[in-house]
Amino acid sequence: MAQKAVPGLIMVPMSLKPELSVQECDEWYNNEHVPIRMRLPYFERGYRYHSIENGVKGCVESGLPEWLATYDILDMWELTKEPYTRLLSPSVQSMREHQVINKVTAWRKYYDLVSTYEAPEFVSREEQLRQGDADKAYGGTLIVVGVRLRLDSPDAEAEWDRWYEEDHLPPLRKVPGWVRTRRYRTSVIEDVPPDAAEGCSTTEYLTLNEFAPGAAIGGPEHQIAIKSESRSSVVSRKWRHSYELHYLQSSASRDLAALRRDEVEEFVSPDGLTTTLSGLWPIISSYITTRDKSPIKYKLEGVTTERAPSPVIVLCTWAGLSWNHWDGFVSALQQRSTEIDCRILRLELPVRVPNVSEHALDRLEASEHTANDLEDCSKALMIGKAALLLIQGLGGQTADGSAARVTRIINTESIPGALSQFCVTGAISVSHSRRDLEQQMRSLEVLAAKCACLADMTESAISNVESL
Repeated sequence: MAQKAVPGLIMVPMSLKPELSVQECDEWYNNEHVPIRMRLPYFERGYRYHSIENGVKGCVESGLPEWLATYDILDMWELTKEPYTRLLSPSVQSMREHQVINKVTAWRKYYDLVSTYEAPEFVSREEQLRQGDADKAYGGTLIVVGVRLRLDSPDAEAEWDRWYEEDHLPPLRKVPGWVRTRRYRTSVIEDVPPDAAEGCSTTEYLTLNEFAPGAAIGGPEHQIAIKSESRSSVVSRKWRHSYELHYLQSSASRDLAALRRDEVEEFVSPDGLTTTLSGLWPIISSYITTRDKSPIKYKLEGVTTERAPSPVIVLCTWAGLSWNHWDGFVSALQQRSTEIDCRILRLELPVRVPNVSEHALDRLEASEHTANDLEDCSKALMIGKAALLLIQGLGGQTADGSAARVTRIINTESIPGALSQFCVTGAISVSHSRRDLEQQMRSLEVLAAKCACLADMTESAISNVESL
């Protein structure tokens, strides 16, 4: 009989030693350490928080350190098996990871999910970021509460659950700005908690309370919920700590801001599949695994911040082209980065049709696979609608190399289907000769060098592709 899945949480309190800067930690944690874990199918979401206890960053009166990472897990039992257990071994760490870990103090705690409560208007932070609302995604407050119950009360857990459901939760849900509460208890996979105190149960009960920006934390409604604690007599030990979100984790390395500095330095992962290049124009090259287990290579570059993300231009190659095809166009955009503020994402889409032709192009633009690939990339990289989406492929050519190119413009009027949800505007183009392809790229490079702003460039690019 299959073991029943147990959803839960990994909580990782951590502090940085003085010799480790936040940017250095972000570069390692967001672009190397976490994506490896988030690619595992049972890692659902990940968050990294920074203390705002008493409104002062870094104040740690609860005893928790300044930083906190949490991971939503679909099945806690998977954490006892390969491949997760292998990731904990120093033998699989890169040299950089080994060096950074020695500058971090951290430990893991495992919890099983008990219950979840959401406000009717609840929208996940991931979806808010993809919708372009970074202020909401990164705003708000997380209040973490931990409780140990008395050992001398045989019905302590039942009374704790009753008090929470009947006395505490109803007024808490009335606090203006409350969006979600999740309750946990020490996991079935956890050994006896290392910090269990005499007279306390070894089980810890954890609550994560999430509030939107501007929530009435500490206001009258919140005070009613807090004062209800006096009606519970089974708590032996309790702590509380407030945090703000520092970074939304994902399965794809995407933190360009952590790489932006004067020094140019390359990092290559031990498996050779992820490369980062720091500098004033940072670059990340890695891969995304789609829902049908197909790998898609991507290259993300440009200047941005997580809380004020710059627009994205998505450049896809398909059917016989590598992303190097876009080098000249990207170089022209990079030289105009002051006027054309953007990130550039290159994708090498899998070929899912047998022959590249006009008929195949019709199938590509309507293909569920193509839409799924773009959606998977969008979710992994936490991007919403691209300012511009260009998909180019190379088809069969005639003997004299003069066959016509086939082009489709992507917008809600011409293609109201799946692809239009990923971009403001875009085009799919299959050239039947290298000569035609080179001419098209030269025209795009000229446009990038001349246009005054991103909006002007995207409009001109579509007109150019359509008219050539």
